[in-house]
Amino acid sequence: MPLVQSVHFSNYRNFTDFTMDGLQRINLIVGDSNVGKTGLLEGLVTLWGNEEQFKALPNTFRMSYGDYTTSLDSFWSWLHPQRNHSLTMILRSTDIDNLMRAVRYEDHVRYDRDSVERSLQKTPYKINILPIGIGNYEFQVDLFNQLANTKNGKESLVSSLQVIEPRLKGLDYLKLPSSNHAMVYADVDLDYKIPTTQFGHGFTRSMEMLSNLILSGSDIMIADEIENGIHYSALGSVWKAIIDYAVKNDVQVFATTHSRECIAAAHEAMSEQENYELNVIRLQNRKGEVVAINHNKEDIETAFDLGLPLR
Repeated sequence: MPLVQSVHFSNYRNFTDFTMDGLQRINLIVGDSNVGKTGLLEGLVTLWGNEEQFKALPNTFRMSYGDYTTSLDSFWSWLHPQRNHSLTMILRSTDIDNLMRAVRYEDHVRYDRDSVERSLQKTPYKINILPIGIGNYEFQVDLFNQLANTKNGKESLVSSLQVIEPRLKGLDYLKLPSSNHAMVYADVDLDYKIPTTQFGHGFTRSMEMLSNLILSGSDIMIADEIENGIHYSALGSVWKAIIDYAVKNDVQVFATTHSRECIAAAHEAMSEQENYELNVIRLQNRKGEVVAINHNKEDIETAFDLGLPLR
């Protein structure tokens, strides 16, 4: 799919007249707390997500309490700036082929027990929302088994993981006679296979993220606080695997982060690619308006050389 080039929000949350352009393959969104990073991701899901993803938004990136009726007041009504439903909310994106995708809320949004309405064009994209709090081994095993049941799914995962573990020949779900539980084992060309629990954090988290992404078959991956639960020493491996997969499979990534180490790891991994396709987007509040400031490769390198803040 063609990469998204720009996004525009009008009268959405605290984004009165907001434009984010110059988008790249990997887009890391940074900024102070409560500037709107999570709200931006929710806007992207509203813009590109399917009905199931859209209706699940109250529980996707935020703490949720109560039933659907409660979420009408605690979440949906707040999509309008200061709950002013007289404002027309419009969200748009444009890709490199000038294909425009738009979501328009006409005058008032109607919420009821069964649906949340949005007037929109059919989405040209399929998105994958990376689960929050990943890192559970049982979840990894379940993802792997789902992937192994698809055509070329396991092979695609192995190929992607070879970027960070060149010795990897294959992965299998096995229950050994000496064990009470089946586990995922890796063939690294030894006389025996090794349980993936014995690999480093970067390998296992990459395996989990990639399994999720490959299973979804998505064009766009969205992740809130992508570094969450990943030790800083493993960020390099994770980004190397994600970026390599994204480049080879034409996937675009939008992720928030609070971590300078995360930005550095993404920058180093992208620098190994033939084309540099990383954009760090800093959200900043200027006189009550949220603006997006792009940082390219030169900006990122200068900031790290001089010890300047990016996040």
